[in-house]
Order: sequence, then structure tokens, then C-alpha cells
Amino acid sequence: MAIPKTRKPHSHKARGKNSRRVGKLNEKHAKNVLEAAGWYVSDTEIAGLEGDDIFAKDPDGVWWSVEVKARATWNKEYVAQAMNQAQARHAQIQAGMKDPVKAANYKILGIDKYSYRQWMVMFRPRDINFAGRMFICVHKRLKSNQTVATIMGDVHGNVTEL
Repeated sequence: MAIPKTRKPHSHKARGKNSRRVGKLNEKHAKNVLEAAGWYVSDTEIAGLEGDDIFAKDPDGVWWSVEVKARATWNKEYVAQAMNQAQARHAQIQAGMKDPVKAANYKILGIDKYSYRQWMVMFRPRDINFAGRMFICVHKRLKSNQTVATIMGDVHGNVTEL
């Protein structure tokens, strides 16, 4: 009688690498949605700022810190994470404003006007019955406890403004 082979469990390192790969792919799709809606998406590595998944300027010239999530269910913790990252982004910008060269660049780009209240979660629902091609962009309105969806778009860049 042969002894059945047991599968080796996936290492945490392998799972982490796959998770980062999937995360980067979802960020790419989210950038496509924003760009299709007329947003400018910055290259955060070039800007020297990091923390949030995407830093983008809407068609009205307002900069947003964007957290991208692709999960089976919505969790209010996504909002807390987006808010924390927006505050970290704001602190980085304020620190950069002390450098005359960075300050001049930030002013040219309008980044100096960025507020920590300008955050958004791009949520991509995933489950067995839903292909997971749509993103829903959610943020909390100022002076309100209302969370609203502002953009819906698919991974191909087709966008519906709400």
C-alpha cells in the first residue's frame, strides 16, 4: 500500500509575493479607471512620496490619496486605512514644503493644496458570482457621516460617473 503524498503548505513568503502581485495588478486597473474618467495619476515613486496606493488629481484639480482594495466583502477598516494614509501623505507633503525645490514643484503641480481629508477607497468586489471587473470609488463627504460612491468603472477603463 502506497503512502499518499501530502502537499507542502504555501510559505508565507510565497503568499506575500502573490498578494503583492495581485495588489499591483488591481492598482493598475484602478489607474486605468481614473485616467478614463479624466484624472491625472501621478507616479508616486518619482514624486518621492509613498504610502497610499495611488495619488491622483481629479478633473477639477483636486488631489486625492487613493487606497485600492479587491476583496470579497466591504470592511469599514478600508476607510480607516485610507484616512491614515491620506494623513501620512499630507505630513510628507508638509515636510517637503520646507525644501525650496520640492516646494516649488509642489506649487506648480498644485500638490501644496492637498488636504488630508481628500482620500478615497477604490473597492473591487470579488466573489464567485461576480467577475470582479467593476471598481466602486468611495469617500466620505466633509461635515457628514455619509459615505458616497463617486465613480464606477471596469478594469477595461469604461467609466460611469455617479
